[in-house]
Amino acid sequence: MLAMTQEACTKYHHDIKDGGILIVDSDNVKTLPSGGFKVHGFPSPR
Repeated sequence: MLAMTQEACTKYHHDIKDGGILIVDSDNVKTLPSGGFKVHGFPSPR
């Protein structure tokens, strides 16, 4: 899953299956969820 905002990350991270990957915009998503998935962050290009 790709989450570009904190709102999207918070709302949809429950849909990620165990072993999945969550990619977040590290400029906008400051509170990372935990679960049976990996989380990777990157700053959005400007």
